[in-house]
Formats: sequence, C-alpha cells, structure tokens
Amino acid sequence: MKQTKLQPQFVAIAWEDAGEKGIPVTVRAILCLRHRREIGLQHPTARGWGQFGEGCDLCLRHEVAQPRVRAPIGGTGCRRR
Repeated sequence: MKQTKLQPQFVAIAWEDAGEKGIPVTVRAILCLRHRREIGLQHPTARGWGQFGEGCDLCLRHEVAQPRVRAPIGGTGCRRR
C-alpha cells in the first residue's frame, strides 16, 4: 500500500481578543494546525471561519519579523512550498 504525504491544511479561524483599552476585537487569521491548537487553548471563543488558505499567517509573520533566522532543513512544516 502506497502512503501519500499529507499536505498541511491552513484553515481560517476567528476569536475575540482584548484590543486597545480592553475593548474586545474579533481577530481573523488563516492558521496551520499547530497555531490553531495554540489559539484554541488560549482563546475559548476561537471558531472556524469556513475558509482555507495557502499559508499560515502566524508562521509567515514570524518569518518576516525575524528574517535572519533560518528554518531547519525541510522548513517548519507550516508553509506549503
């Protein structure tokens, strides 16, 4: 039996977070499984948004914020290459 390599799934979710001056805001992002789990644990209001994407917003933001840090060989597993 030939085993196929699963492609990462990027799913849009939304959650409530405290914005400026404690005013709640709705945050929406397309996330990989790892980041969906993290947000789900931190924010009980996290819910699916019914869309898919091509990459993880948080992984991409991290890569942009620290461009000199290189991912290990094979990448982080979050971004489709």
